[in-house]
Amino acid sequence: MMNSFFDIKQKMEDFHPIYTTIDIPSWLIKITWNDIRSMDENQFVDFCKKFRVFALDQYKKYRYPIFARPKSLRKIISGFRKYNVLDVSDVPYNMDDKFCLKGTTRNYSSGINNWFPEIYYVDTVKGKTSPMSLVENEKRLINSMKAVLYNDTLKVFAKNPGKPIFEILVKVLSIARGTQKVGHFSPDMVKWLYIHTLKNYKDKELYVYDPCGGWAGSMVPLFAASYHSSLFDKKITYIATDVNSDVHDRYDMIYQFWKTYINPRMNVSIHKFLTPAEEMHNEKFFGTCMEREIWLLHRRRIIIRKGIQKMKINLISNTKVIVYGLMVF
Repeated sequence: MMNSFFDIKQKMEDFHPIYTTIDIPSWLIKITWNDIRSMDENQFVDFCKKFRVFALDQYKKYRYPIFARPKSLRKIISGFRKYNVLDVSDVPYNMDDKFCLKGTTRNYSSGINNWFPEIYYVDTVKGKTSPMSLVENEKRLINSMKAVLYNDTLKVFAKNPGKPIFEILVKVLSIARGTQKVGHFSPDMVKWLYIHTLKNYKDKELYVYDPCGGWAGSMVPLFAASYHSSLFDKKITYIATDVNSDVHDRYDMIYQFWKTYINPRMNVSIHKFLTPAEEMHNEKFFGTCMEREIWLLHRRRIIIRKGIQKMKINLISNTKVIVYGLMVF
């Protein structure tokens, strides 16, 4: 069993994404729902097995998760550049006389996932397996494909039975079987939080602490926020702790990638710890920084309305509270 690929090793000289795009063979990229429905049971099972072997092979050889959306190096760079200069002033809004923050559907920074293929091996819901774990389980995969593809339980393939199914198939397999990958907070929201918080400081040197570096979902928004006119001349240190040492090299890779392709003059440096968040107060570096004044945002509750994630927040000063896993001091 493949389990996960936390053993990915990539030299820092090659700081490019772990995966980008793959070549889909004609037997998979051209097949339609009409073709699927013309198969007998044995032929369909053989197709499912062939799909499984191809998916596992792509991950083993190229670290490409079959459920990932293909994204070329040029597209990743273009998205990051758009995100770097993106105006996020539309994130805050008023709802029923309450100050809120909204998530957005812009995906300019989604290329960050291309440094972390293992997120497709992380279980996100209790009782549900990860996308790639579904592929590893042959019997479960065949049953799932029979339900969502052959029987079209979501009624998506019958609408265009002559259209190639591949792109839709990998989407509905995740959605219908409850195996979607882990995600990040809205990057636009996090970028706005950084700008809105840090611009109030007159200090030329600022520190941001992230008690769970994870998949760099808080680090990249800070890179982009540092380009804002109010922060461009400040020196910012991003302090991240994550007990998984394998992702630390990935932070360095993304940092170098950003400095090379997005903003060579970026004023952010990164400082990494393996120390668990609950023990960070014992770190000398962190303890020295904690003597500074702290200004934070405190998350109160999530409001889901019309499919858009909105965040109600209160502004708190001089209080040691963590929001989004971010602490600014």
